[in-house]
Amino acid sequence: MKKIPDIVKYVQLSSVGEITENLYSGAFRIKVILTHDERFTIERTYKSMLPNDNGIDREITLRAAGIAELDSRIIESPAWWQQSRNGRDLVDKQPVYDLLIAVNEKYEEWLSELKSTSEK
Repeated sequence: MKKIPDIVKYVQLSSVGEITENLYSGAFRIKVILTHDERFTIERTYKSMLPNDNGIDREITLRAAGIAELDSRIIESPAWWQQSRNGRDLVDKQPVYDLLIAVNEKYEEWLSELKSTSEK
């Protein structure tokens, strides 16, 4: 079996809220790869926020999907994230989006690591 790079990475967030102009910063420990069960959990979390997403504004569905995704990916987070119920109680959407972008960047880095280990 080939060696797989560590699926846990660190992300340093520095994001300014588009409404409050608060600075949201801190270190997050995230999972870049999820198990099947964690993916099922994302779906359950999403459905708990939006049981019926028919006719709901696309931006709202994207926010719910993003928060559900982060719920399963974040292992450790700054106090402000925990105090906001993992982003649910924030009025700013920018920190959520910036965090999702950072997670995606770490995923791409992980894929590059995986590719380089398979070429050796």
